[in-house]
Amino acid sequence: MISAFRELWQFRDLFFVLIWREITIRYKHSVLGILWAVIQPISMMTVFVIIFTKIMPVTLSAHPYPLFFYAALLPWTFFSTSLNYATPVLVDNYHLITKISFPRALLPLTCLAVALVDLLISLVFFFILLIIYNIPVSAFMLWLFPLMGLLFLFTFGTSLVVSSLNVYYRDVRHVTTLLIQLMFFATPIFYSTVAIQPPYRYLLFANPLTFIVEGLRTCTLDQKAIPSGEMAGATVIIMVFVVASWLFFKRMERRFADVI
Repeated sequence: MISAFRELWQFRDLFFVLIWREITIRYKHSVLGILWAVIQPISMMTVFVIIFTKIMPVTLSAHPYPLFFYAALLPWTFFSTSLNYATPVLVDNYHLITKISFPRALLPLTCLAVALVDLLISLVFFFILLIIYNIPVSAFMLWLFPLMGLLFLFTFGTSLVVSSLNVYYRDVRHVTTLLIQLMFFATPIFYSTVAIQPPYRYLLFANPLTFIVEGLRTCTLDQKAIPSGEMAGATVIIMVFVVASWLFFKRMERRFADVI
């Protein structure tokens, strides 16, 4: 893996060019531009807040529901946006793959980098919400850094798998869209894991996003540290997944230029 990162680093100039190109294309001729990074999650948050506080009042958390929901929506939006863009990225950039020699993993990585910009903007709004609801900024929030690191790694590994499979099987793009929709309900975004019965609660934690979402709520809303044992376990699992995804991608990319 060290040699892999070294190879990616050697092409950092191309990486930044690709990032700038994607940002330009995404927000070209857009009146609100990058503000859409905040508008979309705010709109979804508003809908769920109205449903669960006005139309169908349910006590889902001891914290204000807008904070409870938005804290989970941050990592989810990054994950889903990254996959939606990364799945077809190799096919969409076939002209680069067939003509230029460079690490193919740069393409899905570019999608994550662009989504990361949106995530950082959304995080600013999240901290504004914390201030509005009188949640103090504390040292426990430093746990955000390792959590965001795990989120990035898990999303990167997943994007390597789906983007490479999509080169060989174009239905993967549609399957990924469906799986993202299903995973929204399999991730505790609008509900708490505490409300789920124990047998099914354990199944939820088979989804790495569950740990990340719950961890984010723990360090920001509950103002508590994440248990080191849980963090270590999640880190090992995600790192193993990333390595396996990288090896799978390298094996699949041998015939990209021929198949694409």
